[in-house]
Amino acid sequence: MKNWLILILLILMIVPAPAQEPESDMQRIPWRKFLPGRGDNRKPAFSPWEYMKKEDEFITDKAKLTVVEANSVCPLLHKMKDEQRRLDFQGHHLLDQASNENLSEAASQTLLKRIKELNEKKLAVENEYHRQMLKFISAKKFLQLLQADMNFDRFMLHKMFMGAHGGPDFSDKKD
Repeated sequence: MKNWLILILLILMIVPAPAQEPESDMQRIPWRKFLPGRGDNRKPAFSPWEYMKKEDEFITDKAKLTVVEANSVCPLLHKMKDEQRRLDFQGHHLLDQASNENLSEAASQTLLKRIKELNEKKLAVENEYHRQMLKFISAKKFLQLLQADMNFDRFMLHKMFMGAHGGPDFSDKKD
């Protein structure tokens, strides 16, 4: 019996026990790589003011606006977008209500009508602000402004999402 005990102890000492490796952040929280603030390369918090400043610079440059034109038009553009965002939020809230499975046909018709009204109101806001902006700049520059605004939105979305996942880096750094 003593020999068996010694033999078992020797086998246990020779055969390594598999050690459990500590669980990494990526195993516990798989979406962690998409969160800001990992390691030394912490991203600063999103600043709407910085975003608006970059947008103004981009639009002013691409639409070839003078300083006076930019100071007149850019605040109107931001106000228009704020109002449209507010209306979009209301529309998304209505769509969330539509996900209710117990919604009656009459309630669905009411929601559709309210969503349509919000879309029409959004278009009216856009038309009003466009009319105001056209008081300060020519139609040709206004079209350039619209194109620059669309390009900026695409540029920033591409920079935020593709840059974070190994895509091209659009930073202002010069190597």
